[in-house]
Amino acid sequence: VGIFTTRMLEDFDRVIAFEPQPDNFVCLAKNAPQASRYRVALYSGNVTGVMESPKPDNSGAWEFKTVPAKFGKMPSLAVRTLDAYAFPVVDLIKIDVQGSEFHVLKGAEQTLKRCKPTLIVETALKDKEDDRISEFLRGLKYSEKARVRKDAVFTC
Repeated sequence: VGIFTTRMLEDFDRVIAFEPQPDNFVCLAKNAPQASRYRVALYSGNVTGVMESPKPDNSGAWEFKTVPAKFGKMPSLAVRTLDAYAFPVVDLIKIDVQGSEFHVLKGAEQTLKRCKPTLIVETALKDKEDDRISEFLRGLKYSEKARVRKDAVFTC
């Protein structure tokens, strides 16, 4: 809804936010009108999926689930990789995507190699998933520098 985005606008000249959930995107647009905003989900490939909320009373709990292209009654959402945008400069990436963090990082691999941004990644997941994220990032010469609540901070 733009809480982190608004805060980052105080420190960065340009902030780009991705929010696939329609209602949250409307809030993001109202709360952070100066940010560049994309109503798209990021993932490790160009797949199709849906947004689901296991906690209807928590607007931050929406999860992206991949589904076959012919899903049926729920509207599907096409997603992209971060690499597909080919941003020339990226200083900081914050990822909090309810368990799909590894997939977003995989889809940003070329951006991470080229720009070496600082990463803030929600990693209070299952230990196995945290290990997969850490192993992937170690392969890109990242190391964990800090933990703040559920988030891990990685730098090259």
